[in-house]
Amino acid sequence: MRLDVISLGEALIDFISLKTGVSLEEAPGFEKCPGGAPANFAVACSRLGLKTGFIGKVGDDPFGRFLVKTLSDNGVEVSQVKYSEYRTALAFVAIAEGGERHFTFYRNPCADIMLEPREIDEGYVSSSRFLHFGSVSLSESPAREATLRAVEIARSSGVQVSFDPNIRFHLWRKPEEEIREEVISVAKKCDIFLPSEEEAAFLSGKDPKSSVDEFLSWGPKIVCVKLGDKGCVASDGSSILEVPGIPTKAVDTTGAGDGFDAGFIYGLAKEEPLERCALYANVVGSLVVRKRGAMTSLPTREEVEELAGELSS
Repeated sequence: MRLDVISLGEALIDFISLKTGVSLEEAPGFEKCPGGAPANFAVACSRLGLKTGFIGKVGDDPFGRFLVKTLSDNGVEVSQVKYSEYRTALAFVAIAEGGERHFTFYRNPCADIMLEPREIDEGYVSSSRFLHFGSVSLSESPAREATLRAVEIARSSGVQVSFDPNIRFHLWRKPEEEIREEVISVAKKCDIFLPSEEEAAFLSGKDPKSSVDEFLSWGPKIVCVKLGDKGCVASDGSSILEVPGIPTKAVDTTGAGDGFDAGFIYGLAKEEPLERCALYANVVGSLVVRKRGAMTSLPTREEVEELAGELSS
């Protein structure tokens, strides 16, 4: 089957506090929500009408089976999701009044980091137009080697490689400088690089606009730096575009960056101009933050095209 997008990495459970504006210690209870940045991205792409597959590993437990069913119910192809004797990872999430999140992870060891290079199907990866992943799967072996194997296959097959670093420092058992070096080494293997403003500063030591030129010099053909409610800065090497954000009252920012990535890839898959890709990305991100949860808040193609049309008119 020919796919538009394959997402690789972690699928996990977000337990989100039922009460906003309190710490995890003060949370009265939690809502179970499917999550994990690559899994969120896969569902977002599927809801945008792209034929999407997911490569990853979950626990052979109730949470893992729930995640696979959720992906499948959302139109994601799940034949390359493996089951493990290790448990599915969990994240407990507290949400501040402005929608910002605070995480505590239960994931070491966990199923997703046990994905092995031999479990990467070359034919499956090469069947897609885009391969997307983050750095969580690079933080531990054997998932790191499995991720790099998929990137190698994609590059040799003409599949465009998309990388959102999505750096979670506390999941790496390395000094920050080593993390920086590893992320940069992988970014150099990619076609599309999608860091946040904070990640851009960490990796380049520069402001977003200045960092774009540096990232392009590493090898990616397209760079887009996410600026949250301020929009984004994007370039394909010909010019640097500053695309403003969409004024939105944020309820929960969980999954906003993953939705942003999906909107951007959706535009590229449609062969839209770079500015339109950035607009789609901003639109999806703005729609995600209006609701609680990650996958549960991802919009449909119709919702995205409607808002994009209003903003373009």
